[in-house]
Amino acid sequence: MRPALMDIENLTVEFLTARGALRAVDQLSLEIGAGESVGLVGESGCGKTATALSILQLLPRPGRVASGEIRFLGKDLLGLGESEMRGIRGRQIAMVFQEPMRSMNPVERCGEQVAETLNIHLHFGSHESRSRVLALFGQVGLSDPAEVYEAYPHQLSGGMRQRVMIAMALACDPPLLLADEPTTALDVTIQAQIVALLTRLKRTRGLAVLFISHNLALVSGACERVAVMYAGRLVEVAHTDVLFEKALHPYTRALIASLPHIDGPVTPAIPIPGEVPHLASLPPGCRFSDRCSRVRPECRLEDPPLVTLDDGHCVACWCTGGGRRENTS
Repeated sequence: MRPALMDIENLTVEFLTARGALRAVDQLSLEIGAGESVGLVGESGCGKTATALSILQLLPRPGRVASGEIRFLGKDLLGLGESEMRGIRGRQIAMVFQEPMRSMNPVERCGEQVAETLNIHLHFGSHESRSRVLALFGQVGLSDPAEVYEAYPHQLSGGMRQRVMIAMALACDPPLLLADEPTTALDVTIQAQIVALLTRLKRTRGLAVLFISHNLALVSGACERVAVMYAGRLVEVAHTDVLFEKALHPYTRALIASLPHIDGPVTPAIPIPGEVPHLASLPPGCRFSDRCSRVRPECRLEDPPLVTLDDGHCVACWCTGGGRRENTS
């Protein structure tokens, strides 16, 4: 295990609503090593994006971090004020958001938006920042950096806009990148290119990446470890190869079974029955119990803790996980 770059411990995120406090993230503990790529996967609404936004203190109202710690390089981010966080965002922890068209200024040229990051954090002059941006555009695979620099976001394709966002995130050479669904709305060819780009940048820059996605197949090719979330809780964490070879949690197994297969005999993908429960009406006990084919009576009585098995594989399941509670480090 690499030295810890970020250590999230017992993170709980709530959204205050008329139906009460809804826990979008419930007691999540996860460690990211320096230079490590970790996938955070699960169906829409399971708490993946809320986790990432909590790291940068960007949760929209009425969301709030109710408890827990997020330590980055030994510093508790949740104890920092807004001015201190401005020095962290972009400079030490950068984020690529789901939809670049909504994240970029539509009336400012793409190159100027990236240059602004350099001007604010590194105090570059205009000539120096332009040279740096053109170099970054080349590094992320944009074929005509000068043309892209002068273009407005609407003049670029979705894949090109996403590359501009990645260049912006990497401008200050941060040690940690949060990639929140970076391939959303892109066709499969461009998705593969973006994943390959992030993998190459991780290797050449020593970058740590938290890769957030609902697509387990994409994460399998980009990450060394995978953490699986369901209804706000972590249910399984393992090295990628181990997870695909011997997933333990019924939800993880169901996700893998739902993937289409292109090698061997053609078999239909198996959908997961039922729906993710609403946070205001979670079932008693295990949150996956109403959809689980292996449910036992005890599964409906108490939510299982996330435990670490002898091989470092972490799982929260009464059928497979034992009974002692530990973190995922």
